[in-house]
Amino acid sequence: MSLPFTPWASIGQMHHVHAGIVDDPAPLNGNPVVTYGAKVKLHGANASILVGHDGRVRYQSRSRFVTPESDNSGFAAWASGFEPAWATMRPDAGYVMICGEWCGPGVQKGVAISSATEKFFAVFAIRTFDADGKDVSFISNTFDLSFLLRRSPARVIPWHGSGIRVDWSGDLSAESAEINAIVASVEAECPIAKSWFSVSGIGEGLVYYPLSPEHLGYKNFESIGFKAKGALHRTAGIKAPCAPVEVAKNLSAFADLVCTPARVEQGITEACGGSADAKNTCHFLKWIAADIHKECQPEINAAGLDARAAVKAACGLA
Repeated sequence: MSLPFTPWASIGQMHHVHAGIVDDPAPLNGNPVVTYGAKVKLHGANASILVGHDGRVRYQSRSRFVTPESDNSGFAAWASGFEPAWATMRPDAGYVMICGEWCGPGVQKGVAISSATEKFFAVFAIRTFDADGKDVSFISNTFDLSFLLRRSPARVIPWHGSGIRVDWSGDLSAESAEINAIVASVEAECPIAKSWFSVSGIGEGLVYYPLSPEHLGYKNFESIGFKAKGALHRTAGIKAPCAPVEVAKNLSAFADLVCTPARVEQGITEACGGSADAKNTCHFLKWIAADIHKECQPEINAAGLDARAAVKAACGLA
């Protein structure tokens, strides 16, 4: 079958989810109290493996298909060496998407997993689709993932801690304080790097997956799942992983708020293949503009700024 490029969700932070719920509470399915499970967010490159019902296999980054000849940090070259293992996961119809993060030496820098003994593919979820390309299931449970991937070289990111309940109808202060404390501990010592490779050092943060029965599924994950990053990896200058939206006083202040070193580094990695060469400037600025437009609408709205002028100011600083 023809395997279509299938993007992974780009989820926001807690204040993004809250703003969306205020505008449209439908994703809560009538229950504002959501039970979440957390997984450590690894600082690598988003990567996925697609497996068709006929056994065909394709590899992709966040934005495109990749091959050993046109790769992303060596992911396709590594994964293609295990193609028979991925093919064993072919479904009876449609296709399967194995979703994870490609991590390790040379993929990113500034985190403990960059000092791992080898590059590795860490899976956080599997999506399945029918013959028409419609979602069938979304699997994030680590036990199920470990069973499905038992014949593959992939690693499975486990749940971190006991989870949390978030009441989106409240002021979120108690939940935010709890999440901020957990993220601070992950940033101080990445539990994945420590557990898998005996490497001590900085972690990135956490991703929260909705697990209560009425909030399961990929669409709900897209709508009410959220990430919480440590200070060194935030792409907007908020004071804590979960904090109210910062209100910039003017365009210059907005640019300072959102053009963090983490966002610039991410743009160089994703848009320029990790090279800060001047010839990549157009690709870099295009990525920065798209990312700020996607991620920073709450900050733009809170400051009462014109979106186009805000993005232009941020690109000028970047």
